[in-house]
Amino acid sequence: MVAHALRISGGLFLIAVLGLCHLAAPAAAQTKPYSVVVSPGSVDGGRPATFTVTLTNRSSQQSIGSVNVTAPTGFGAVSASRPSTGTATVSGNVVQLRDIAIAPGDSRSVDVVANVPCRTGSFTWDVVAKQSNDFLGEGNDFGPQANDSRLTTEVSRVCVGGTALRFVGQPASARVGSAITTSRYNTPPGGPVTVEIVDSAGNRATTSNVAVSLALTGPGTLSGSNPVQAVNGLATFSDLSIDAPGSYALVASSAGLAPATSNPFRIDEAAVVCSPSCATTPTLSNGPVTLSVAVGPGDPGVLVIDKSASIDCAGYQELSPTGFDIDFIFDSPTAHNGRAKVVTATISKALMNSVPDNGASHLEMCFAAPFQFPTKPGPLAMLGLLPDCGSAPCVSKRSKTPAGQGLIEVQAPGGDKDPRFMP
Repeated sequence: MVAHALRISGGLFLIAVLGLCHLAAPAAAQTKPYSVVVSPGSVDGGRPATFTVTLTNRSSQQSIGSVNVTAPTGFGAVSASRPSTGTATVSGNVVQLRDIAIAPGDSRSVDVVANVPCRTGSFTWDVVAKQSNDFLGEGNDFGPQANDSRLTTEVSRVCVGGTALRFVGQPASARVGSAITTSRYNTPPGGPVTVEIVDSAGNRATTSNVAVSLALTGPGTLSGSNPVQAVNGLATFSDLSIDAPGSYALVASSAGLAPATSNPFRIDEAAVVCSPSCATTPTLSNGPVTLSVAVGPGDPGVLVIDKSASIDCAGYQELSPTGFDIDFIFDSPTAHNGRAKVVTATISKALMNSVPDNGASHLEMCFAAPFQFPTKPGPLAMLGLLPDCGSAPCVSKRSKTPAGQGLIEVQAPGGDKDPRFMP
């Protein structure tokens, strides 16, 4: 065959073949070779995965100083572990390894967390290694050895568990011990709190049925079915409640998925939705003292009564063992009219009889606010005993009920939405 080819093509053919062989020879024996292996070689689609990238220096003299590892197109690099020497940072879809000092014959591994796309196929990682520590300069490149390297990831199944969680039905404010729904104080009745599993494109992973758990930020304890199993990518929490007032958020989590945090919401001792005015009077009782609040016509909002830290007017014996905080929360933060409230405190007969001067005329209301208001003799700023009405805040009624209970009625301002409370 060779003699036949020479006769047809002449000496030029032989010279060209010899030249090509001569040029190709160095590729088989590189002076600065290295190998790289990415594992595992197969993962599920539509969820984060951890990949171990192992680099081995196959050269006889030079060390590897810096490496760029680029995740396949469609993958999203999230984080990388720090190698035993040097640093690892994530920039876009590239993991930058610097000052890693891989000596000849040594290996170094780094774990890379990446979001895997929600589609099957074969995906290839790109790796460039240099002798320099700063990834600069020509002639510093190492050459990968294809026979010893594995840079391909197979995505075998699509959207098994998604990549992240997302609240769909956000929790709304509720009363202590009452069901938390998507409607404030469940008025009108709201839907359950729901969390969906989403893929890397932000779409619901309808094939996912993973368990989703909720944790609580705030002082109380969360009750209800938890965790729950997702159905077609949606986890439904239909019986949640919290046992203490305060400000809260829910945190959803599931193994292998990015967590999600809900919008903030409140839990209150007593609350009533007013639209446009309160049709009912919320009441809060701690046993010896019952507090009720009535609101005149005003803007739509929510009247809230919360237990809070007690205040103290010196020289008086407080009949209420627990202080109260009253507020009126409105959908429109710019409207301040129509918020005056009538606050009525009813004191049990037993508590009235526990003090020697227990006539109705001895009942006083201690009041605190971040603005100046008239008071009876005593402190003249921020805290004091309310005078009889005129202008709110003031005491409009003192009496005893036929059953011997004490009753004091106060005309109160509009809570922290009153213009006087504003900065």
